[in-house]
Amino acid sequence: MLDKIFDREPMYPYPFCLADSVLTKDMENLTGMNMSESFWVFRRSHAYAFYDLKDFGRMGEKLLERIVTEDGFMDQVEREVKEKSADMDAFSREVGRLDAGLLKNDELKDYYSRYIRLTRELRLWGWVPPILDGVDKAWLTDLVQAKLRSFLATCGQAEKSPAYYSLLTSSDSPSEVAQEELARLLMLREILSMPSGIEIEAAIKRGDNLTAFPDARHAIEKHLQEFGWLTYAYAGPAMEAGYLLKVLKADLENGDPQEQLERKVKGMDEQRTRKSALLKELDPPADLVKLLEASAALMRLKDFRKGVYQRSYLAMDNVLAEIAKRLGISLPESKFLTFEEVEACLSGRVDFDVHQEVKARTELSCMSIRDGNMRIFSGEECGRKIKEKIGSLESLESLPQDGFGELKGSTAFAGKAIGTVKIIASVADIDKLEAGDILVSPATNPDLIVAMKRAAAFVTDTGGITSHAAIVARELRKPCVVGTKFATRTFKDGDKVEVDADLGIVKKLKD
Repeated sequence: MLDKIFDREPMYPYPFCLADSVLTKDMENLTGMNMSESFWVFRRSHAYAFYDLKDFGRMGEKLLERIVTEDGFMDQVEREVKEKSADMDAFSREVGRLDAGLLKNDELKDYYSRYIRLTRELRLWGWVPPILDGVDKAWLTDLVQAKLRSFLATCGQAEKSPAYYSLLTSSDSPSEVAQEELARLLMLREILSMPSGIEIEAAIKRGDNLTAFPDARHAIEKHLQEFGWLTYAYAGPAMEAGYLLKVLKADLENGDPQEQLERKVKGMDEQRTRKSALLKELDPPADLVKLLEASAALMRLKDFRKGVYQRSYLAMDNVLAEIAKRLGISLPESKFLTFEEVEACLSGRVDFDVHQEVKARTELSCMSIRDGNMRIFSGEECGRKIKEKIGSLESLESLPQDGFGELKGSTAFAGKAIGTVKIIASVADIDKLEAGDILVSPATNPDLIVAMKRAAAFVTDTGGITSHAAIVARELRKPCVVGTKFATRTFKDGDKVEVDADLGIVKKLKD
């Protein structure tokens, strides 16, 4: 049986099927082996992912060995990701400008095929950070923390290891989320300085759409064009004006935009200064410095390449929406078809009822990827595959039998907090979280930033120290425990919990 790794909503076979094609076909170029199989179950828009943890472990172990023993390996990873990302971003800009309705069927197929090729080239190197980040074992994190604790023990500072680790592995450049926040505060300052700034501020606080203020509306649309992809995740939609106005309202509640901007920049500068000063003060050995630098580079790289992916997803929706229109199905339904099936449909060689099949697949289907090849099953065949691979549908929601009410994860940012749990899985859940609550999520995305600013701490089912939650926690300096696997099903809204991010433990407290 395969191991359940994570579940998420909304999510469809595309685009992650392209990532898993690489995982099961091309990773031997970097690790000497491939993932034997990835298996997914889709119930409506909820996806459940299953892999062989032993395969992930062997790949993680090999990548860690290369980082430790090969001086130029991390530089090569970063160089390859940046070069392949430049190619993908150029493609995304091209596709985003297309009038897809004017394209012939063969041209649509060609853009889809080019995208698959570019994705495979980028994903090969882009898999390095999450594999090292750990699925079952945080390979790089565990090694760095162990070496740092051992070194600090010789300095009589072992108890400072969690805080020092968070600082010394932080990136020196702002994350994609931080870049958007800086640009947003600049935009807010700009529109409030307009002749009608007082009226605009009042309208934002009321939740109005600003249609009466065309200059402000233009600034907002420009911001959405530049950063709309940030909230796309795997299934969209892109950031919309309504969401951005809610964030701007929250910004106004936090005080003067210029003062916030100055605090943000000052905070980033101070973090870089503290990190530099601490490294100078501690003077750790060269092998530890190398690992600390690798951790920081992977955090920066994972955030960067995720932005490239999301921009490409949003751009490719332009092509997929036109394909869906020609097939008479919806955009989400088109993401339940393999490329080969799309190709056959557009060529008039399809041998199944597309409408009936995609309807069945969106209700319940499963996907198997082996040796880079994807197959999707529905109906009775899906039932047989589920029984063969994972046992039963009930296993989708299974929980561990021991340790119930207390979970262990990885420390993303040190600190402690006690508060009330609020399960935040999507934007629709944000309003229920109040200041001081504990945000518990399958995995955070940028569209949850309003809730993350209110929360006292973050806890996630999935992810490691280079995950979105970890990056934001470091920027907001809030306790964060990631990779607990079962937090969203161990705890429920209203539970009182203690988050001890120093130890990576989240514990339910008695009423």
